[in-house]
This record gives sequence, structure tokens and C-alpha cells, in this order.
Amino acid sequence: MLPKAEKQGATAIGLMSGTSADALDIALVDLFPGESGRISLKLKAFKSVPYPVELQTRIKRIAAPNGGNVEEVCKLNAFLGHLFAENVLSFLQEQSLSPDDIDFIGSHGQTVAHFPEEEDWHGIRFRSTLQVGDPSVIAARTGILTVGDFRTADTALGGEGAPLVPIFDYLVFRDEKKSRLLVNIGGIANLTFLPAGAEPGDVIAFDTGPGNVLLDDLARRDFRLPFDRDGQIASRGKIDPGLVEELLQDEYFRRPPPKSTGPEYFLGPFLRRFQDACAARQLSAEDCLASAAELTALSLVRAVHQFLPEQSGEVFLSGGGAENPFLVERIRFHLGIKEMKRSDDLGIPGEAKEAICFALLAYRTLKGEPSNLPRVTGARKAAVLGKICLPPEGNQKLV
Repeated sequence: MLPKAEKQGATAIGLMSGTSADALDIALVDLFPGESGRISLKLKAFKSVPYPVELQTRIKRIAAPNGGNVEEVCKLNAFLGHLFAENVLSFLQEQSLSPDDIDFIGSHGQTVAHFPEEEDWHGIRFRSTLQVGDPSVIAARTGILTVGDFRTADTALGGEGAPLVPIFDYLVFRDEKKSRLLVNIGGIANLTFLPAGAEPGDVIAFDTGPGNVLLDDLARRDFRLPFDRDGQIASRGKIDPGLVEELLQDEYFRRPPPKSTGPEYFLGPFLRRFQDACAARQLSAEDCLASAAELTALSLVRAVHQFLPEQSGEVFLSGGGAENPFLVERIRFHLGIKEMKRSDDLGIPGEAKEAICFALLAYRTLKGEPSNLPRVTGARKAAVLGKICLPPEGNQKLV
């Protein structure tokens, strides 16, 4: 179903709105088949469009445990589809391009619910996840074929629907001679371990715990800021090791992979336990923020030590948390290494990585190729991911 002959590759747009719910990332990418099953890609342009504070607040309220009702979720699904489409059209105009220059869009959507634990309703066992920002709306408004809703095919096969970025890491970053550990710190922190000369079944990847989700929540509540820029506030605080150790006893941190989680896990009872413990210890707001950063760092590093081979190789950081020097230093300290690199050092700007990833996943969908890694998600088998949404007039480029 690729819009062009496979050897010619494709020009695509990738869209990503992460669990921090603070911006829409737009990547313009050229994709080409590479050697040995690799993908060659070129990032031609990138833009991050910040959400108004009111929209950030609305999304986070709807996505919070017991936060939104069905009416609000329905309206948010349609609204974000329109918003994404408008931003794509503006982006193309800025690049002096038209929709006819783009073969397809890959849109992750905005996660508002993620329930990776298996449930049983009326004898049917299932897992569930929900990303809004309807790809049909994007396709209709832009006139560009759009692939979206990537996670549900994996959950239908017993997987957790996450993480999905590891297939991108494998195809783009693996090395025949060096092991690599790729750490992404968004709202949730996750890692991908690529052993030297890895095959798809060798990849280890999972969510380690909170990334920026607690830090951002505390910055909003206590300092009326969207986030702690450069970790400046946390750096003025004092870490409470007892508080951190108490929280690290949570079941999620001890559970072996495959595993995934979402902001709703850490903004519910977990957050209340954190706040109660801070109050009982009479910690300042700065101390609470410093301790939350330590929790992110230490949960990540302990996951590395507990669930990965002893030698994890080169370490590369990406995501918003990589811009927080205080957090980065705590990770480096606990890993006991001299330096950590950025995904930029591998030729992919960290800020654009996930948007590029969903352009790549859409490319694989249109080629009929699976994009989940069963060892990573827990699915029974590999699956072609996503729903293909055609624009109203169809797409004459399709075979």
C-alpha cells in the first residue's frame, strides 16, 4: 500500500503528543529502505507547537484518574484531530509545501487512558489503552492519508500496547559491535537496551516509572509553573533518602518486564502517598521536588541494574527530562559512569525522535510490516499496527 514504489521511499509527517501533554511535535521525514532490514531516514524539518496552558490543564484533568466523562473524551478526540490537522497545514505552508507533497501522516494521538493490566469482564480477558485526536479527522482536514491508533492491535493480542518506540531504536540505532542503552524521559521514563549485534528478539525495553510527571505536577501545584526549568528549584532542595526508599517499594518498580505504565498510575494514590509522606516529614516544596527527581533517577537506574545485563554499554538520553541538568546528574551519579550522550549524537535530535518514530511506524503499516516487539510488549505475536484513514477523495497514489 505504499504511495510510491518501495525503492523510492516516501515523504511523511510524524505527529507526537506525549504524556506531558504540553505540545504537538511535527516532523517532516524522508524514509528509504536500507540494508539488512534497516531504515534510512532524513529529518527535513521539525517543529514543536506548545499547547496553551488552558489546553494542557484540560487534557491532564480529563486524563487524570476519575477525571473526565465520556462527553469530554468524545469532544477532545474530535478537537485534537482538528487541532493536529490545522497545525500540519500551517507547518506545510511554512515549508513551502502542499498536502500533495506528503505521502502519509503517522499520528500517535494523545494518550488519555492506559490500562496495561489484564482485566476480566463477563468472561472476556483484555487490556486497554486510548489515544485521542481522531486520525480520520486529520485525513479529512488535510487531504493526506493518515495512520493512527497504533497501540490497540498489540493490546488485542494480549500485549500492553507499549512501549512502541523500541522497533524504531532497533531499526535505526543498533550497532553490530557496541551495546547501547537508550533512555527517554518524557512524562514516563522508559529505556531500550540493544545488545551488540541484536536481533529483534534480543531487545529489552520497558517503562521504568515516573519521568517528568511528578516533577511537573509539583511545579504546578507548589510554584505555579508549568515545569521546573533546568531543575533549578529541585537543585535548591534537599533529597530525603528515606522518602525515596519508601516510594521505591511500590509494586510497579519490582515487577519484571514486560511492563508499561502511564501518568494516571503516578498521579492517583501514588501521588497522594508521596504528598502525605512529604507532609509527615515536614519537607519544603523544594525538598519534595528534589526527592521526586531522585525517585525518577533511582527507579530508572535500579531497573537497569535489576533487569538488564551487567554491561549496558553506551548510554544515550532523549526526552524533556534530558534538558533537566539536576535530573541528568542524579542519573549519571547512580549509574556510576563518567558521561551520558544524547540521541543527537546518533544523528536523531532527541526532541524529534518520537515524532519521527510514528512516521516510521506508519511507513511499516503501509508496507504490511509488524512494528510491535512481542518480548517487549508481551503480545502473543507480532502485529501490523494502526488504522489507515483515507482522505475524502481517496488517494490516487495508492496501488
